[in-house]
Amino acid sequence: MTRTGQSAGLAVLVTVLAWLAGSSCLRYTTTVECDDGLRCPTGSRCAAEQNVCISSTCGNGEIEYSVGEVCDDGNILDLDGCSGDCRVIETCGNGMLDRFERCDPSIESDTKCSDDCISDLACGNGFRDRHEVCDDGNNVSGDGCSAGCDRLELCGDRIRDPGEECTALDGDGDGEVDDSATCDSDCTLPLCGDGHINYNALVVGRGHREQCDDGLLNSDAANAQCRLDCLAQRCGDRIIDSMMGETCDEGDANRDGTPDQTARCDSDCSDAICGDGQLNPAAGEQCDGGDNDGMPGADDTASCDFDCTLVECGDSHVNQAAGESCDEGFRLDTAACDSDCTAVECGDSHTNTVSGEQCDQGTQNSDDADAACRTDCLERRCGDGIIDTDFAEQCDGGGDPDGDGTVDDTVGCDFDCTAVECGDQYVNTTAGERCDQGTDENSDEPNAACRTNCRERRCGDGIRDNLFGEQCDGGDADQDAIADDTDRCDFDCTDIVCGDGHVNPFENPATGDPDDGEQCDAGSANSEQPNATCRTNCLDRRCGDGIVDSAFGEVCDGQTGCSGQDLCNDHCTACT
Repeated sequence: MTRTGQSAGLAVLVTVLAWLAGSSCLRYTTTVECDDGLRCPTGSRCAAEQNVCISSTCGNGEIEYSVGEVCDDGNILDLDGCSGDCRVIETCGNGMLDRFERCDPSIESDTKCSDDCISDLACGNGFRDRHEVCDDGNNVSGDGCSAGCDRLELCGDRIRDPGEECTALDGDGDGEVDDSATCDSDCTLPLCGDGHINYNALVVGRGHREQCDDGLLNSDAANAQCRLDCLAQRCGDRIIDSMMGETCDEGDANRDGTPDQTARCDSDCSDAICGDGQLNPAAGEQCDGGDNDGMPGADDTASCDFDCTLVECGDSHVNQAAGESCDEGFRLDTAACDSDCTAVECGDSHTNTVSGEQCDQGTQNSDDADAACRTDCLERRCGDGIIDTDFAEQCDGGGDPDGDGTVDDTVGCDFDCTAVECGDQYVNTTAGERCDQGTDENSDEPNAACRTNCRERRCGDGIRDNLFGEQCDGGDADQDAIADDTDRCDFDCTDIVCGDGHVNPFENPATGDPDDGEQCDAGSANSEQPNATCRTNCLDRRCGDGIVDSAFGEVCDGQTGCSGQDLCNDHCTACT
């Protein structure tokens, strides 16, 4: 049987086995189940790499030389390197004409065959073999590939092929064919009107090179892009190309390459207008700064006013581009304008008294101490925030922030630029002073109105003012403006008394123990009665105080509640 017959038989077997594997009647017979769920009937097995049942050893993934196998790739498919019957290794040169092969060098009749078995090495077969430059499937020249398949027919290959009018070259070596004076890059003769711009070729009968070439669209009519002589549309050719923005065209009478300028036409073929950026003396312009802001009219520039006249300070026109900030029409100082048409500016070395400047020393203006002129062009003074020691200032708080017309006090400085000093008989509240009766009257003696720190007497200043009801004064150690409890005084400057309703944790006069502090103080509610919250010695009720607090689980306390010599335990819960 031939390989073709064997393959067909195997294909039928595969189809039958696959149908049987899918039929319901086979699912309940004695079968072999494959990994992917396929069941193979008795006498067959699963292929190693294909979802199919096999009845022979071919397809089991192992080469069985004893039955004639030369390969086994785990399936029974052709065209995958091993034939479906495992008897042929499918490779070019195996002596058999496999599918997709056009020849096989091991077949005696195939005297010419490529290494990949897909070409018979003949020119014109459509396959470019290693010895061929091209192969377009025929043996005809003039179609891009020579008849012998040995040359690509290209314009620029130094050979004039059929259909080429001239020979063009790649003169600059960039890989592209170039125009020359005698040949276009497509190997046709240069001709004005052929639609190809050859910048190297002279236009016949004109003596100039091509600038453009629109073919049949070349025209000397207005707005044509390219003229009949292959020169580009241009200003100066006496043709008004309105679509190109021309509004006039006076030509180029002297042939100097620059279009002529007249009273009505600029050299760019636009109407002579002040603001067009073209200086046209013929139109009466002294200058022309152009119009770059998009607004109607010419723009000011550093050298030209909007009306195309030269810049001049005092002409009543403010030309900011020329450095003018103002122009009053005359060259005198005003409140807003210096005489040089610049805005009033402190530091310009010009003292404009009309604007309120007192001085102006330019770069010498300084906020350093004792400088004559400040950077605000005002003379040095108390209240300018700068300490002028050479002029008797001890400090300078810096002006009048509240706007009342006088220099303000600050934390470190009085209004007269003298240092803040408690005892100078001036109360600087910003610096924290509340009083100041001078060094003779300020006192830390009891009942004095003003202390030596310029603070008014108060409970918490550590001084007992008995004339004002203070029994003691423990001071204010934490500086919270409230007198503190101490071991000798309550926070309200009264003596420590158990029963006054205030708990002083630092001292308890009721116990007499200097280490005790009050634990509680319910005032008149202090009591030795059972279950009372606070005892009369300002200590909390507790097990061990000799009072049975039954409401809090005590059944005895000390000897109270016990008979004879019994004592209550440490938890006051039983006598022992």
